[in-house]
Amino acid sequence: MFINIDNEKLSDTLQDFYNATGINIAILPSNYSDMVNPRYHMPNPYCNLIQSSPEGKKKCDLSEKCLIKQASVTGKPEVHICHAGLTDMVIPIIHDNILLGYVLFGQMRESTDFLQIKNMIKDLDIDIHKSEIFYNQIPFFDSQKIHSVENIVVMLVKYILLENMINANFEKDIKSVTDYINDNIGKNLSIQTISKNTGLSKSSLYKKFHKYYNCTVSEYINKKRVENSKELLIKTDLSIEIIAQQVGFNSTQYYSKTFKEIVGISPNKYRKSKNKEI
Repeated sequence: MFINIDNEKLSDTLQDFYNATGINIAILPSNYSDMVNPRYHMPNPYCNLIQSSPEGKKKCDLSEKCLIKQASVTGKPEVHICHAGLTDMVIPIIHDNILLGYVLFGQMRESTDFLQIKNMIKDLDIDIHKSEIFYNQIPFFDSQKIHSVENIVVMLVKYILLENMINANFEKDIKSVTDYINDNIGKNLSIQTISKNTGLSKSSLYKKFHKYYNCTVSEYINKKRVENSKELLIKTDLSIEIIAQQVGFNSTQYYSKTFKEIVGISPNKYRKSKNKEI
């Protein structure tokens, strides 16, 4: 698999985000190294001071990696307060169940109490008086604003994928398999059926899905069916039983169990939570 990046278009988009919000933002691939340089922000004197300390730099790197690792496990947006008291967030860039990279953004000040921050950085070899001045220069974001920023970046990720600023190229045979699955997702899809209709052996199917998707063929199919069912849960009044059948599950009980394993809540709870947002 190869990741294609439209650097110019992506750079302009991230720069626009920074210009509008003043929030630092970067695109990172799954190996945590920079995909796009520079990171789209003005130098942050507070973070620069923290990282002037070797221990501070070490903690910053570890904090970032831990946050990204958490998002790679959950596949969902993750947020935390770093060792220096700033709020950071990461959103995975996922397309067709493939993790292409991450949007990392933050360095937002969520607290006005520097005494608490002082205790967090007191062991670093830095000028505490300067750190207080630089910390208070960072724009303040309360929890509601941070949540709004998260929603905006989620939409930004969708736009990046929609405009093909980041996309993946696969071998032709695995692309033909996923196309076949997507076109027949509501039907009975067995390994034998997929193998017969795509010309790929069962052993190759197992190997290639593990290589590209880090899951089995069945797990991939279940994820696609669950994703398809989300739209029906939100946009229709169809019963859970009918939705399960339409997306290809033979059993309502198995659908509900699979949905909860993937999404974290039952189909009914998901529908109710989304209806409250409308």
